[in-house]
Amino acid sequence: MKCKTGAATAMNGYLNCTASNPGLFAFNVMQALTNVSSLRVGNIDYGVLKDSKNPYDNSLPAIRSRADYEVGQVSISVIGTNLQIKTCYRSGCAAADTSLVLISTTD
Repeated sequence: MKCKTGAATAMNGYLNCTASNPGLFAFNVMQALTNVSSLRVGNIDYGVLKDSKNPYDNSLPAIRSRADYEVGQVSISVIGTNLQIKTCYRSGCAAADTSLVLISTTD
């Protein structure tokens, strides 16, 4: 929303709102949420919501740049101009224990 109001950045300055196309903007959103180099700890990438932890493994962030279902994790990837959000609520990640949402970055 902040980007749509004309702001140059959002998410504590980690999201560049001036991306030239929706696919690049989707990638920038994913990066801000999951992979900010200055927030990296050891071999683990964190994003602007770095204090959110995976309830099944508190050593890991709750939000990661991944395309697979992982228990306790919100996995974010980019498909074209969409953010793909996958969530797994229980061990095993059976279909009844997961959700998949696509969020368009185009108007």
